[in-house]
Amino acid sequence: MLLAIREKAQGWFAWLIVGFITIPFALWGIQSYLGVSSDPVALSVDGNEITQRQVEQQVRKFRDRLRNQLGKAYRPELFDDKLLHQQVIEQMINDKVLSETADNWNLRISDDFIRQYIQSIPYFQSNGKFNVQAYNTAVRNQGMTQRSFEESVRQDLVMQQLRNGVAGTAIATDYELNETIRLRDQERETDYLIISGEKLAGDFQPSDDELKAYYEAHPQIFMVPERVKVEYILLSPDVVGASVEVTEEKLHAYYDQHQDEFQAPEERRVRHILIQVSENADDAAVEKAKAKIEDIARRLESGESFEALAKEF
Repeated sequence: MLLAIREKAQGWFAWLIVGFITIPFALWGIQSYLGVSSDPVALSVDGNEITQRQVEQQVRKFRDRLRNQLGKAYRPELFDDKLLHQQVIEQMINDKVLSETADNWNLRISDDFIRQYIQSIPYFQSNGKFNVQAYNTAVRNQGMTQRSFEESVRQDLVMQQLRNGVAGTAIATDYELNETIRLRDQERETDYLIISGEKLAGDFQPSDDELKAYYEAHPQIFMVPERVKVEYILLSPDVVGASVEVTEEKLHAYYDQHQDEFQAPEERRVRHILIQVSENADDAAVEKAKAKIEDIARRLESGESFEALAKEF
């Protein structure tokens, strides 16, 4: 296109076209140079930056794991968003430190091992075999490519290797080693004498007073475990149920007399859209907030989604 312009356009008209093309590119370059990134830095660990987008991505992964583990019992309102973010950030800091340590120690995981590990994950298998479609779908649902997912798995395995290496290593000091060897190789000499109880007893016959005195001085020797005699009747539900006839009238009567046993506590799920107004706001600001609330109520009554309105306001 530029070649055609150069061949056909001449004079001031050609320079005008070049100006129209050049100015937007120049402005775009200045904006790229001076502009602020749309993905702000959330934290920095030893000079390595972690962006807000990476934090939010890890939070979503954490919620997905909770949802998969809890199933139908998962209730997002039970998990405080602030605490959840704090826990994820602490985990990301630990992972970043472990990652730096693993790099310094030159810990590596081969591509073949990564491939075998991914293929052995039950979630990606169908009828005992690796399902490529299930794998691609799961990776895509996490907003990742195959390459980024494999690198994530590689990083997790490297950090796991580092943790296991540290946890499984026992360190003994020279003193502990020498003390262990000394105790293991020590030798002792002992003398002993065998005394027969029958020979000691001989013709010794203790009196009743002596026996009583010894008994009173050592009562714990003659104590036996507590014993209880219990008589009971075993009632089997099958046997009792076979002899009891329950009619509809008896069921209704029992229900009427024990209604408290069949009532479940009332549960309510409340959601709200908060329109804030400062304490020192003037009447115009209050009226504006009131109009906005009425507009939201009217749109809800007309059938608009609560979630969409919550995101908008």
